[in-house]
Amino acid sequence: TQFAGPLFARGMSDEAKRQAVISQHVQLKLAGTAYIEWGARGDDGVEAYENMHVICGHGYVHAPWSTYKVDIGQGLDKVWRGFESRARNMVRKAEKNGIVVRALVPTAVDVESYYNMLTQTFRQQGKQPAHPLVFFQAICTHLIPAGLLQFIIAEKGGRVIAGSLFLCRGERMVYLSGTSTEEGARLAANSLIQWVAMQRAAERGIV
Repeated sequence: TQFAGPLFARGMSDEAKRQAVISQHVQLKLAGTAYIEWGARGDDGVEAYENMHVICGHGYVHAPWSTYKVDIGQGLDKVWRGFESRARNMVRKAEKNGIVVRALVPTAVDVESYYNMLTQTFRQQGKQPAHPLVFFQAICTHLIPAGLLQFIIAEKGGRVIAGSLFLCRGERMVYLSGTSTEEGARLAANSLIQWVAMQRAAERGIV
């Protein structure tokens, strides 16, 4: 991820770096790792990009993904005006339909319910979640008390119809995972969650 990746000792040759990457990821592959998410930003991006291709000959396929970066520091009014009209309409739709969004310190039952909802979302696409239930249990147990994770849900009539997880560190908040029921998708619950998350980020001084 953008918060973790390879760290090389100063003076290591390019070949030594390549061999280190191959050695570590071959072991992960043997351990049953389904995929590796490797973020790259700034000047390190070029080297990380090259290292990703090193392991493509070892049973991996490089699938690049883009991400969106929102500058909260410019002020929420400007952020709101910068949305496409469709995005603003989705937020208004959720609000009009009485969707209530709030942060939650989840119980074990809450985490399992979230995972079941996520599994159903993936199943509709013919896939399985990349992370197991124990992953979500662990990050909620360890990161929420440390203030490094926000678990935000959307409710309709007291029923949870959507939820998302956001990593928080320093002046950054990162969207990690999200899902919804069919009703939640129809009522644009996730759009409202994203907007509320941005508001909470601004309150935390995240830019």
